[in-house]
Amino acid sequence: MLCLTLSRDIRAEAFSVAFQSTATPPIWGPELPGDGMGGEIVKLLSEAADVRYSIDYIPVARFRRSAASYIVGDPAILTTKKSRFVFPIALFNSSLFYYKPHQAKPLRPQLQDLSGSRLGVLRGTVEDSNYFTSHGIRVEESDSIESLLRMLRKNRIDVCILIRLAGVYEIERIFLDDKNNFAEVAIPGTTRPIAIMLDADTAEGRAVAERYRAVMDKVLMSREYRDIIEKYYGDWGVPGNWFDALKEFEKSYAAGAAD
Repeated sequence: MLCLTLSRDIRAEAFSVAFQSTATPPIWGPELPGDGMGGEIVKLLSEAADVRYSIDYIPVARFRRSAASYIVGDPAILTTKKSRFVFPIALFNSSLFYYKPHQAKPLRPQLQDLSGSRLGVLRGTVEDSNYFTSHGIRVEESDSIESLLRMLRKNRIDVCILIRLAGVYEIERIFLDDKNNFAEVAIPGTTRPIAIMLDADTAEGRAVAERYRAVMDKVLMSREYRDIIEKYYGDWGVPGNWFDALKEFEKSYAAGAAD
């Protein structure tokens, strides 16, 4: 009877966690309804897992160095080594964006096409710019996607690398009447997961991970989940390999804590 009572108390325990993220509309953003696509998915999962949560937004350079116990975003950009449970919940890929009136021909995502170009990137997202400069590409950093797109339009840079969904969203938000002059080309091999990351070295982190793990498959296969991603991908439609790619990332982290 005592063991039964204790197990019920553990299940009834309420967890309240504060995730760190970095604003990347429409995937994440405090000004967006539901905190964007990622925020809506976290809400759906957290309600199913009975976890109360909040999201604190920090600049991307600080986010990369974060050692917080609870994080949402791309695990690959974190530079702080920490044992974490990683649960992929969505996907994104990256594209090259350029302004067609300033380009003599369409660009391809190949180094030889970019040689001699001025490449715009978000500050803190490129650790070693020597890779690009060694190929004759000059890297220009900026603090926001909006500023990079304005630099493209003013011919201060030739091309920039952005998350595809975020780049298209900002073009339609800021340059709706001029959006047809912007072009993007997907960069092969850049599909990455958006994930919930939880501290694997604490009892609370392990307990919260168990709650998310218990509901993950059911939620990610639900109609409510698909409705969220279809809403944000709109006319593009959900990428055809979405669920297969998501499963592959799930398998790669399935062993438990990831450094």
